[in-house]
Amino acid sequence: MKRLASLLLVLCLLCPLMAQAAEDYTVAEKLVKQLWAGSGFSGTLTVDVQSETGASTVKPIVLDADYIYVRETAEKTAEHRLDVTLMDGENALSAVYAQIKDGALSFQADVISPDWYVYAPGKEASPAQSQLDALKDGALAHTGAAQIVQTALMLLPLCQEDSDLSDALESYTTRIDVWMEGYREEALLDKTADGVTTMQSRYTIPSAAIKAQMKQLVLDVLADEELLMALYDAFGGETGRYYFNPALQNWYFGVIEELPLTGCITLSRTVSIKGDVLETRLSLPLYDAHSGESTLSYERTQGEGDLPDNRALRFETADHVFALLYQAYSSMTGVNVMQGTFTADGKAVAFTLKQEESLNRDDESRDVYGYDIDLTLRPQESESETQLVLVSRFMSRELKSAPTETDITLSVQDDDSTVKLHFNGSTRKKWEPEPLSGGRTDVSDLTEADLLSILPGTAVRFAALTAPFLSIPQQPAETAE
Repeated sequence: MKRLASLLLVLCLLCPLMAQAAEDYTVAEKLVKQLWAGSGFSGTLTVDVQSETGASTVKPIVLDADYIYVRETAEKTAEHRLDVTLMDGENALSAVYAQIKDGALSFQADVISPDWYVYAPGKEASPAQSQLDALKDGALAHTGAAQIVQTALMLLPLCQEDSDLSDALESYTTRIDVWMEGYREEALLDKTADGVTTMQSRYTIPSAAIKAQMKQLVLDVLADEELLMALYDAFGGETGRYYFNPALQNWYFGVIEELPLTGCITLSRTVSIKGDVLETRLSLPLYDAHSGESTLSYERTQGEGDLPDNRALRFETADHVFALLYQAYSSMTGVNVMQGTFTADGKAVAFTLKQEESLNRDDESRDVYGYDIDLTLRPQESESETQLVLVSRFMSRELKSAPTETDITLSVQDDDSTVKLHFNGSTRKKWEPEPLSGGRTDVSDLTEADLLSILPGTAVRFAALTAPFLSIPQQPAETAE
């Protein structure tokens, strides 16, 4: 119950604006910060494919990439620029250039033509203005709620681990517990097969009551100087002041009001006389204009013996049913493991996901952050298996301006083929990209005849460009009967 109370408290305090991270960040997050600050990045992607039935590489495909985010100035709006070049040794064979600016994608590819093209799905307002307009129009029923939940789930462990903050929150979590008791419908006594006495409690809470309580908590917390100081400290000074800002009270109220909750939220818990939580069931009815009514439910039952708990997450609409059934645990070596089955409209895939993080220093006295993933997929009623292995390393010295290097390898392997992608690169000093040419063809204006005149030549040039790198097995000739 404390965990649910803490989650509700964090949910009611967070707005959908994403703040910058606290000063304690990983080297991978440092890379993102440097890119966002305007540093450039240069790297090389190497692709190797080996297949028994399809195309294979006779030599690796090598792509050089240069990326920079050009920050907004008083005279110019911000833009993203990316250049990708196909290399053969020291020789540049072909290139693709792209720019994202003012909501439009402009690109030029040698394999298509020397001309520039632009795709502008619609003029976009600034992110801040878009969020304000969305709040006024009620559109945050999707994006705002999703960002609130995502941010709350990321920050919830901090609320639980920080002892000073936990003490400051104690009266609020207790208040939520007492408030929830007002919605308890029943409490049933029972016994397990082992003879242990249990009590099942069921709560039904109207969505309007949830929102009203969240607003009351916002009022109380934003007026609680002691708790605000604890929150500021826990969330890193400026970040805390960004999230928990009394001046944004009306904003918080607006976001809470637009949460896509409808109907009643139901919660059922079964607890043993020893205090062990044997089963938890939570159901959240949702609604949005695109998919209509839907239900998000969560179940957690205690595993037998030393086995981890069984968890189930389901999302149901009128037309679709998605379910994630899994067990999660951490090994003695610090590897986080999730194992289970994902089902989409009756089609199931068994999976095993292993994640591991590492922090150390290399021989050059650089901080090294590692993040590794090993994912195995096995479709239902099939003996075939696909394995994805990601090994990533981010290296940098302590100085904030020190460049950050990356070394990432992704391998995808099944019964017939292996694909290996290796990417390495480093941040570098910012540069000023060359202005784009004025004349650009709008993709939306291209007719079917235009496409028919472009595509055949593009296909021929692409085939000629990739031919030296690929080996395509010959199809056996058909014989007449």
